[in-house]
Amino acid sequence: MSEIDLNALKTELMQPKLSTDQCNARIEALSEALSQLTDGQVAQTLREHYRQDVYFKDPFNETRGLPKLIQIWQDRFRRLPDAQLRCHLHACNGDTAYIEWRLIHSEGGRPVQRNGISKLLLDENGKVRVQMDYWDSGEHFYQRLPLIGGLMRWLADRQRAN
Repeated sequence: MSEIDLNALKTELMQPKLSTDQCNARIEALSEALSQLTDGQVAQTLREHYRQDVYFKDPFNETRGLPKLIQIWQDRFRRLPDAQLRCHLHACNGDTAYIEWRLIHSEGGRPVQRNGISKLLLDENGKVRVQMDYWDSGEHFYQRLPLIGGLMRWLADRQRAN
């Protein structure tokens, strides 16, 4: 996978191609689409809002290209068929946007909520060219593993006690 040229990216970010109003309109549309997303709509919705060469990174994935991103989202819906994504807050500055979201699903018959935030960089057409998702992978993954989970919960409890 090719790395992002950070110097070029910084230069580009200093010269946004969208106004804040344009950015807000695109992020509102994206937030609404993602909040209504179902498994059958993944490919169409992502094609509408993301570039073909989109770069995506979260705690478990790093990829470039819309086909791979579509696959990640479709896999997520297969693993979590009752998943609902709720985008409830966003902010824009130039071509950079942030969306605060909550992923709601059930696990073993129990409701689970995963809170996170996405940093998005938009192109001149308002399509997402970079998405970086941030959420607590320890709380929602590692603490549930049979062996390491106990250690992670113990470490978290110790940290809270201090």
